[in-house]
Amino acid sequence: MRRGLLGWPGGGERSAQAAFALAMLFAALPALALPTPFSLAQTATGGNAPSPAAPAPVPTEPASAPDAAPSAAPATPPAPGPATAPPATEPATAPPAAEPAATLTAPAPTAPAAATATAPDDDADLLPAEPLPDAAAVKQQVEITRKLALRRSMLRLHQLGGFATLAGLAATVVIGQLSYADKYGGGGDTGRYLKLHEYVSIGTTTIFAATGLLAVFAPSPTEKPLRLDTATLHKVFLGVATAGMLAELILGLAAAGKESSASRPDLALTQRNLAVAHQIIGYTTLVAAAAGFTVLTF
Repeated sequence: MRRGLLGWPGGGERSAQAAFALAMLFAALPALALPTPFSLAQTATGGNAPSPAAPAPVPTEPASAPDAAPSAAPATPPAPGPATAPPATEPATAPPAAEPAATLTAPAPTAPAAATATAPDDDADLLPAEPLPDAAAVKQQVEITRKLALRRSMLRLHQLGGFATLAGLAATVVIGQLSYADKYGGGGDTGRYLKLHEYVSIGTTTIFAATGLLAVFAPSPTEKPLRLDTATLHKVFLGVATAGMLAELILGLAAAGKESSASRPDLALTQRNLAVAHQIIGYTTLVAAAAGFTVLTF
C-alpha cells in the first residue's frame, strides 16, 4: 500500500485540503474583525509581522522496487493554492497622555458695585429749595436763645423770692398785730414787739423789692400780647401788694413820729389812727401777695 504525505495512506491529499482550508480561514478573519495570530504578533512587537511562508511540500517517500508498477505514475500532491497574506493591520497607537486634571479655582469675589444711583426725591420738583439762613438772622436767633435762658434763670429766682416774701409778710402782720395790742389793746405799752416788727418789716420789704426787680428786668425777647391770663392776674395782685408795701412804710414811719407827750397829748389819737390804717393796709398787702402767688403757682 502506498503511503501518502506524512507517512499515512492518502496523506498528501489531506494535507493539501487542510492547507487550502487554513488559507481560506485566514482570508476571512479580517472580515470577521477577529485577531489573527499574525496581528497579535504584530501588535506585540509594535510593527508588521512577517507574512508566514507557504508550507513547504512534504517530500514523498520513493516507491520501492517491488511495489512500483511500471505504468503507475508517482502520486504527487496537488499544488496548494497561493496563501494570501493577511492584510497588514495598523500599528497600535499608544493611548493619548491623560490631560492634567483641571484645577477648580473659585472665582475671586468681586466687590459689590457701589450704588451710584440714589432714590429720586419725589418732592424735588414740587418744593422750592430752601434759602440759606441769613447771618443776621442766625445771630438774632442766638441772641434770643441767650435771653430766654437768662429770663428762665431770673424767673426761677423770682419764684423763690415770692415764697420768701409771702412768709415775711405773714410774719410782719402777726408781729405788727401783737405790737398794736401791746400799745393800744391794754397790754401795758411795754414796746417789746416794736424792734422785732421793725426788723422783720425791713427784711420783708427788701426781699419783696428784689423779687419784683427780678421780674421787671428779666429779658423778654418775644412780644406777648396783653390778655387776661394768670400772668396778667399775677401782675395785678402784685401791683396792689407793691402799693400796700409803700403805704405800710410811710404809715409806719408817720405813726412812730406821732408819739404823744405831756405837752402834746392830742398826738396820741393821731398815732392810734395811723396805727389802725397801717394795720389794715398790712392785711390787705398780705392778701394781695398771697393771691398773686396763688394764681401763678397753682
